[in-house]
Amino acid sequence: MRIEDVREMRLTDLRRDAGQPIHLAEALGGGLDLFEYIRENKWGARVWSKNLRHRWLLNKAQEMRLRPTEAEDAMALILSSLDVEWRAQHVLGGYILDFYLAQFRLGIEVDGSSHNSLAQLERDDLRDGRLERLGLTIIRFRNADVLYADWVPQRILNYAWAAA
Repeated sequence: MRIEDVREMRLTDLRRDAGQPIHLAEALGGGLDLFEYIRENKWGARVWSKNLRHRWLLNKAQEMRLRPTEAEDAMALILSSLDVEWRAQHVLGGYILDFYLAQFRLGIEVDGSSHNSLAQLERDDLRDGRLERLGLTIIRFRNADVLYADWVPQRILNYAWAAA
């Protein structure tokens, strides 16, 4: 199969044929070319292998690190002021965490207005549940809270101390 043939496929066909989980397929977008990560197995089926998916997530995370939102910049300043080691846009468990504090196994998500819809809240709950089954604690902050609330650093420390 030629790459041109794959490019013309609908995303729904790609999900069904490649066994692609819906949560990852819905996360696709942004300047990366999805089709660089699709290969054909020995039976001719289109495959999105675990290794290729992870590589795509790493590239997506790197791209996201280059364009942080205002709230993500503010969270980076907050975490730096707390004197804890943290990583921005860290790939873990098949997802990209906005911030990850490895020593506490704490994931921090900074949610914009797109997370206000019921469908997105359900996806967030599913994602958080999967990450919590891996032993992580996930906390979420709205953009406005990160930018304007003074209680955010203390809440992060409370979760970190509870996890330690």
